[in-house]
Formats: sequence, structure tokens, C-alpha cells
Amino acid sequence: MSSEELVGEVFHYYNDKGMAYLKLSGRLVAGQTLHFKDPDGDFFQTIDEMQVANQTMHVAYPGDYVGIHVGQTLHEHDPVFVQA
Repeated sequence: MSSEELVGEVFHYYNDKGMAYLKLSGRLVAGQTLHFKDPDGDFFQTIDEMQVANQTMHVAYPGDYVGIHVGQTLHEHDPVFVQA
């Protein structure tokens, strides 16, 4: 069983774009698998690409707001965990 670490929360979700903006409380690296804990059901997604201030980044840090494409609907304040 893998352990998880809280890495942030959903700051905003754009349903029409399938895009979530996350407010990070931990370090996030492209290629990591995120665990979204949503009231409608948890899901996992590997982060292939993320953007900070409209720039593609491979690493983001606490305090950053990152945009990612997601495959399911999310809600603001949903916690986001990274698999360690």
C-alpha cells in the first residue's frame, strides 16, 4: 500500500474546459500521480503537464497555483494528495 501526502486543494474548476486550478501546499512534479478526494468519488490521475502563470512547468512549489487538465468533475476545496 502506498502512502499519500496532502499537496493542495482545488482552488477552482472549469467544467467547460475540464481544467482544475490547484492551490499547492506541497511540491508537485510532473509525472506524479494525484489522488483527488471528491464527495462524488475519488479518482487518481497522473500529471502529464501543468501550468503556472500560463507557462508549462515540470515542478511547482507550495503557494503556487497550477492548472491541470482532469478527466472528472471536481469541486472547489476538494483535497488533493500525491502518492509517495
